[in-house]
This record gives sequence, structure tokens and C-alpha cells, in this order.
Amino acid sequence: MYRYTKVIRLLFKIFIGVFVFFSHYSLIAQIRTQNVLWYGESTTRGTGVNESRPYNAFMWIVCDRLQRWANHDVVYSFENLGFPGWNSKMANEEKYSRVLNRKYDYIFLEFALNDTELTTQEIEEALTSMIVSIKSKDKEAKIILILLNKVNQIDFRIYNNIIDKTSKVWLDVAKSQNLFIIDIANKMLMKTTDINFYKSIIPDGVHPNEMGHYIYANLIYEDLISHKIFNTDL
Repeated sequence: MYRYTKVIRLLFKIFIGVFVFFSHYSLIAQIRTQNVLWYGESTTRGTGVNESRPYNAFMWIVCDRLQRWANHDVVYSFENLGFPGWNSKMANEEKYSRVLNRKYDYIFLEFALNDTELTTQEIEEALTSMIVSIKSKDKEAKIILILLNKVNQIDFRIYNNIIDKTSKVWLDVAKSQNLFIIDIANKMLMKTTDINFYKSIIPDGVHPNEMGHYIYANLIYEDLISHKIFNTDL
């Protein structure tokens, strides 16, 4: 009788071990990795935040929240390609070595701050070319445009009640390509038109400071969730 009891206990332990192993293996097998690219100029890289706190850049704040609230079977792999001084034309010229050489599930594009140096035609052609190339390579990839403005562009919006030419091109391309675009200035202007506020969070007139990055991150994350851009994963 004692021997039978030992055998039963041993078989039970083996059963539990096999069950735990296959449960763990099944969970690993079901995990989906979502590759997310942030392709932009120096603000995407994190210019404006303290170098000792790079995680305070808007891009990393958004990424942290996306990962924190993702389903248990989703793991995000984030890549930050932010290049100082780059505009849409430069980004388009480098798209093959920077963007099209890898599969991404989500691609954020942010170059409008430096597109003020280009003509509207150059912006439209470069941005459209970049988007069409991405779509041609992978129809399933979700492309999100991030529209940032300098203080003088925001000031122009306030006093003329219209957007500047650079921003209009970005909005027009987003519409023609049926893409989701997050217009940060527009969202902030819905809350305040006090130009001194914008000067305080964009002290050099171009790049947001840490408070600015935090505000940008909040607006971007809220828009992504409210429009269900990441709905299948959250």
C-alpha cells in the first residue's frame, strides 16, 4: 500500500511539472512583439530634456505608458531615430537605410519643425514619397504623423486664426494619404491662447523643455487611445 502511495505521489508531481511547463511554453508562444519606430528630428530624440533624464522625452513617456497598459501578450520594441536638423526631404532621402530596412508595426513621423526651411512643394513631395514607400513595403504598418510647431507658428495661429503654410501641407498630406495626424499646437490652443505659456514651455522657440515634453506626451497618448490607434493591443 505504501509503495502505491509513493507511485501516485510521483505521478502527481510529474503531472504538475508537465502542466506548468506547457502552460509556460504556451504563454511564451502567444506573446506578440510589436515594433514601433519614432522617426523625426531632434525633438523626437529628446532635445530639451536634461541629458541625465532622457526618459523624460515625450517619445519615451508615450512608450512607457503604451507598454504599461498593453495586454499581457504584447511586448513593444521601441526604436528612436531622431536626427538634429533633419527635415522631411532629408528623411525621405534616407528612408531606405533608416525605415525600409526593417519591418515595423507602427511608424511615427515628426519633421515639421524643420520643414519651415523647405518650400511647400518640397514638403509635399518628400512627405508623400516617404509615406507611399512605407505603405508599398508593408500595407499593415500604421503610420502616425506628429505635427509640432515653433513658437512663431503658434503665435501666427493665435493672431491670424489660421495655420501656417508648413502645417497646412502636413495636414493636407495626412488627409490625402488617409493617415492619422496629431496636431499638438491645435490641441494646446484649445486650452489656452496665452503666448507667454508657449514661450515658457518652448524657451528657445523651437524645442520644448521637460514640461513641454510632458505636455506633448500627454496629448499624444490621449489621442492615440481615444482614436483607438493601439486598440488591438491595449
